[in-house]
Amino acid sequence: MNNHLYQKKPKINLCVGPMTINTIKSIDKFSKQNKKKIFIICSRNQIENKALGGGYVNNFSTENFGKYIRKLKNSLLILGRDHGGPFTSDKKSNSLKKEIINCKKSFISDIKAGFELIHIDTSFAKNHKFKVALNLYNFCLKKSQKFRKKIFYELGVNFHGDKFNKNEFNKIIKNFSKLKNVKFITGTTGSKINNSKQVGKFMKDNSKLMTKKLKSFDMLIKDHNCDFLNKKQINLRKKCGIYSFNIGPELASVENDILYAFGIKSKNKSFKIFLKQVLKSEKWKKWCNKSSSNRLKFSSSAHYLYNENSFLDFKKNFLDNTNFDSLVLRKHLNIYKKFY
Repeated sequence: MNNHLYQKKPKINLCVGPMTINTIKSIDKFSKQNKKKIFIICSRNQIENKALGGGYVNNFSTENFGKYIRKLKNSLLILGRDHGGPFTSDKKSNSLKKEIINCKKSFISDIKAGFELIHIDTSFAKNHKFKVALNLYNFCLKKSQKFRKKIFYELGVNFHGDKFNKNEFNKIIKNFSKLKNVKFITGTTGSKINNSKQVGKFMKDNSKLMTKKLKSFDMLIKDHNCDFLNKKQINLRKKCGIYSFNIGPELASVENDILYAFGIKSKNKSFKIFLKQVLKSEKWKKWCNKSSSNRLKFSSSAHYLYNENSFLDFKKNFLDNTNFDSLVLRKHLNIYKKFY
């Protein structure tokens, strides 16, 4: 993986969240068809170890997700942890100490399961975020050596959409630049999504400053929230030295929107129940406004509830007899193409 990340003309590091089974299938298909290495980056809500409750994607635990990916026999897929850190899981406690303990349990499972990239995100640790990041990094480094695994790291201390802070960036350099195997720093580039749109204001000059400074330490900026970007916006990031992109919500939004269209047209009773469950869950609050349409709320959050019996029944008795999966995969492949 090291050679892939560092070349005079950097290749694209496309990092994709495994939002659904169809997302995983589309990542696998695109990487094989185009011979591209792609990172599958798992949030703790998506994929988590069994002891900590597992994840919402197909009820996968870290352990059986690793096995599932290995069965695909695709050497171009690189497993990674996205936003591994205290208070980043919905199954969180009120104690920073307890959160750190659970993070370490989660990271051990990642290392054992064959994850090659670990994102240590301590944004929620507030005034302790640098101290906690170093604590978790040293823990992972020690455990990876114990299990004889080569792990690369992304370190982040900022929230999505945060404005660039030069003093804090200098603190990032001071704390992280000499650490072994740190390949990515989470970038405060201005990228941000809301209501299934890219609403962030990309900070061109600050992004250039960050990429130039980090290059001297053999590190890259990873731009999160790169969903719903057009080709022009992606190329602007490349001109500023950014070649590493995180996406996920756009893929789920596309799939859920197609699902909504099929469901409404079908007038299926199970879908009507599922639609009500999605809206009632209020999972959409992370991505939408209260005044957003029901369709937009559904498209931003329905995937969180794909394990519900109402969805499974609709899928079995209606959706599986349509071209739903092929439509989703086609849309996903076009999203990946934008970054190359």
